[in-house]
Amino acid sequence: MPPADGPPTVAALASLSARLGRDLSLIQGAGGNTSAKVGDRIWVKASGTRLADAVEQPIFAVLPLPAVQRELDTAADGASLATPPV
Repeated sequence: MPPADGPPTVAALASLSARLGRDLSLIQGAGGNTSAKVGDRIWVKASGTRLADAVEQPIFAVLPLPAVQRELDTAADGASLATPPV
């Protein structure tokens, strides 16, 4: 979802993300991750996108916080959601 379609906090996140992503003394590769919680949602930089593109491209995934929290609460170990089984 493009930052223009989100709340002002997301536009500020996109602006900061793009500034960080353009500074090669601060980032490596695509630049890592940025996120912001807004109400009952969390906006997270999607994998495979570049921080530097945050203002021009739709780089943020929007997740409902209650659903994320339910998944974390029911996981045996919170890391198991982010770590593929070996």
